[in-house]
Amino acid sequence: MKGHPEELGSLVEVLKSGMVTSHSGHQYKLQSDAKCDTMGTLWRILGVNNAAQRVFGEATGFSLLLTTLHSFQGDGHSEEPSLLVYIRVFTYLLRLMTAGVCGNTINRTKLHAIISSHTFYDLLSESGLLCADYEK
Repeated sequence: MKGHPEELGSLVEVLKSGMVTSHSGHQYKLQSDAKCDTMGTLWRILGVNNAAQRVFGEATGFSLLLTTLHSFQGDGHSEEPSLLVYIRVFTYLLRLMTAGVCGNTINRTKLHAIISSHTFYDLLSESGLLCADYEK
């Protein structure tokens, strides 16, 4: 990753936007399977490469928590609104976050700032992954 940090940053940006652009300029929405595959690949890379962890943190990879939870709210026109799909995506996301902070105190601090935020709490509460009846 020392020679190509922009590629890792680009993958993070694709995951955050949920879109990929072709050479001809057409944009395509990432399906849940593609998101999981991409996060799984990043998880493997971060698990064995400390430089990749640093790049992931610098590329604001931890904000994927916020953008992913926000995407679960959708626009009501989603083709796959299943809670099971959201749980699968969130599971891959948590694996990625774990790999991003393993043995890296700077990244742990960045992750802590996000999961301690009111925004994270609100998005998690509204995501449908938790039952609000048991939260209070």
